[in-house]
Parts: sequence; structure tokens; C-alpha cells
Amino acid sequence: MLKIRTRGLSWREVDGEVIALDLESSAYFSCNRSGAVLWRALVEGAGHDDLIAALENGYGVTRAVAETDVSGFLELLRQHSLLESP
Repeated sequence: MLKIRTRGLSWREVDGEVIALDLESSAYFSCNRSGAVLWRALVEGAGHDDLIAALENGYGVTRAVAETDVSGFLELLRQHSLLESP
């Protein structure tokens, strides 16, 4: 189970996209609509397969494409220390 970090992070959804500010590092992060789908799922806490299914169902992409996109998105979040273990 993965979850977006709550400590020291402020974020908003604007026109279907997510804009976040890491208050500890002053780093700015944004993601498009498909990233926002994943972000919202991660706010509640989601497993890797849940995230893949969200892209498959929401955007009609193949499982292979969804897996690649989810892996890339999670790696980016990890690089910016935006994930925590619930």
C-alpha cells in the first residue's frame, strides 16, 4: 500500500491537474490529468494494481502501458520523497 506524504506537503487540484508544494524543500510538483487520477488514489492509499486499474479503466490504455506509466509516476514521487507507508 502506497500513500502520498501528508507532513510538510500542500497540494491542490486545479482544472483536473494537481499542483503540490513540498514545504520542507520548497520544491514544486505538478501532474497532468492522468497523474491526478493516480495522485487522488494515493491520497487515500492504493496498491500498485489499483493504480494500474485506474489508468486502464479511466483512459482505456493497455495494461502494459498503464504499468509503465504507474512505475514512472511512482519513481518520480519517490525521487521527490512524496510517498509514505501508511
